[in-house]
Amino acid sequence: MSDRRVLVLGGAGFIGSHVVAELIKSDYEVFVIDGLCPETGGAAENLAEIGLAESNVNLEPIASSPDVRDWLSSSNVVLDLMALTSHGYGFEHPIQDAMFNLMSHVVLLDLIQEVSYRGRVVLFGSRGQYGRVDDHGFDESVRREPLDPQGVNKAAAERLFELYSRRVGFHCDALRITNCFGPRQKLKGDDIGLVGTFIKELLRNREIDLYGSGDRTKDLLFVNDLVEMVANLLQKPGGGFRALNVGGAAVAVGDLVSLLVEICGTGSYRITPFPEETLQSDVGEAAMDCSALQEIAGVAELTELSCALEITVEDFKKRLGE
Repeated sequence: MSDRRVLVLGGAGFIGSHVVAELIKSDYEVFVIDGLCPETGGAAENLAEIGLAESNVNLEPIASSPDVRDWLSSSNVVLDLMALTSHGYGFEHPIQDAMFNLMSHVVLLDLIQEVSYRGRVVLFGSRGQYGRVDDHGFDESVRREPLDPQGVNKAAAERLFELYSRRVGFHCDALRITNCFGPRQKLKGDDIGLVGTFIKELLRNREIDLYGSGDRTKDLLFVNDLVEMVANLLQKPGGGFRALNVGGAAVAVGDLVSLLVEICGTGSYRITPFPEETLQSDVGEAAMDCSALQEIAGVAELTELSCALEITVEDFKKRLGE
């Protein structure tokens, strides 16, 4: 097992492809498995021009990948980014949500047990695992009551990793990640993330409905900053099972949209009441306490919001043909 070998599951997705690029720049030997399921946003073009050898890529689901056992056994680190990120999709398609956000991870755990893997796994989860929390600055010990199938399945997957990390003997860092945005994020579908939805609508010169109040805050994390946090974490030794909050910066949604209107040069917004269905699944404004991660990996400097948004808007324009 090489200490510079990393297996990335879901490596052709939005966050996964950025992580892969950073690992290659840092001289890791990287292997990628991704089934390219349309609902997940995984795409072969996300891996283009980042220096990844074709022999190190298998574009099949983990359950049918012919390479997964060899790559798993020979890798010191496994990054598990397999996921379906849409929050509302699971209500209409509960089986598919469970397949992506729970069963894919169960397949990995079965393989880990089969090959007696003793390395390190980083599981990429979601702030949505918590559900609505009213305590500002909450840490990893707060009770989790997810409000949608995605959050339920991700929480269940994390709990299984906690159990199996002790049973099999591998290290596991379970990341609970806030709203992430940036280049290569999914374009298709009704739920492509807060920032992605705003950008897509504004570039089409539409009026955005901003629910509740422009003073409401959301925690936002630029993908480049997330990648830096992960890279810093990998420089530190594993420590058994650790759940870690991964947050960004609190931004008032009114300020966010105003800035995006300025950057996009098109579109507008209006304040409207919360639709009841949306309100039921809204997780609120409380920010996470990320001191546990910072104590291990240090404090990452965040990219200025306007700069991060400009980079993201340019990527959207290019892919939408605007």
